[in-house]
Amino acid sequence: MKRTRALAAFIALLFSLTLGLAHPAQASTDGDFSAKIVGGGEAAEAPPWIAALYSGTSFRCTASQIAPEWILTAAHCVDESVTDYSVRIGSLDRTQGGIILEVVEVNRHPDYPAYEDGTLTDRRPDLALLRLAEPYGDTFPELATAEDLQTGAYSTFYGWGATKPDWTELSDVLKYGEGDYRANPFSWEDVYGIFGDEAAVAGGDSGGPALVRSAVSDELVIIGATCCGYRPTTEGNGWAGGWTSVVYYDDWLTGVMNS
Repeated sequence: MKRTRALAAFIALLFSLTLGLAHPAQASTDGDFSAKIVGGGEAAEAPPWIAALYSGTSFRCTASQIAPEWILTAAHCVDESVTDYSVRIGSLDRTQGGIILEVVEVNRHPDYPAYEDGTLTDRRPDLALLRLAEPYGDTFPELATAEDLQTGAYSTFYGWGATKPDWTELSDVLKYGEGDYRANPFSWEDVYGIFGDEAAVAGGDSGGPALVRSAVSDELVIIGATCCGYRPTTEGNGWAGGWTSVVYYDDWLTGVMNS
């Protein structure tokens, strides 16, 4: 019963997002954070591919470097008309360390967001690919395939989002949470969920990665980018948040990166 109520509440929140009544999990430039991981723990070391997305000097979202020239994040984190995006890659602290690289191309999924007669009807598919000014690095996470996914498999997620249930107090240090992977628990084929009692996404975690233990390789592979979560996080009753599926949008991702 507890999970049933949580599912209904989360679907209601996701629907409210499509109407613009609640906010996705990105960081606001005025300090009103709309989506850091609450609970969970601080990462002991940063994955070499983890990225903090900035517009000018303002932190926007969490992201992942998935290829030498490509960054994966959420579509609601970026605007294709903005030209001052950059990423800090490979640092535990989003304010220092790692390497800062310029973004020269922003690709939001062409179907995001959806409008009907001038009215916003859907914030899916919430994915974006950013091209770096120059190739960098040689260690990247694998993107999941359908064969990797198994309900109940161990999952982990990262972000620099808010630390309080009301989505305030953004973290400078990378945080992580853990839980169990759930296939399409919110009645949307392109959004995956993670269930766990210890952590949930919040403002600033948007665009960040969730990884699952592959049923094929036993390695951690990326299943998606954070798109939404509960506000306050205490309403989730164990649901950590939602992630836009890289499996569902594999053709689009591959097409952009090969263009």
